[in-house]
Amino acid sequence: MKQTEIAWCAGFFDGEGCIAPIHGSYFIRVTQKNPEALVRFQKIFNGGKLYRIQSEKSYAHHYKLYGLDAILALVSMLPYLTVKREEAIEAIKKIQPIAELPSLLLTAPI
Repeated sequence: MKQTEIAWCAGFFDGEGCIAPIHGSYFIRVTQKNPEALVRFQKIFNGGKLYRIQSEKSYAHHYKLYGLDAILALVSMLPYLTVKREEAIEAIKKIQPIAELPSLLLTAPI
């Protein structure tokens, strides 16, 4: 993965993404009306699922990445996250002991 792609994902995720617990792990989700950016996420992180959610009056597309794949995505985006940085660190800590993470990731300037 190119760092410019990861930085793009982090910026987009900061604005449009969420981190949520699921079955003792986490998932990340990004929601958009147009799926084009979500397909880019899927290619950059080499996986995850795309969903179209339909309501009576509208629709949206979701990109979701689960479990260890979600944590690895958060670790890769961490140096570039600002809004969701602390939330990402907390999710990573709960899954991966902080001593095993490169200290650079947790101290990178924002």
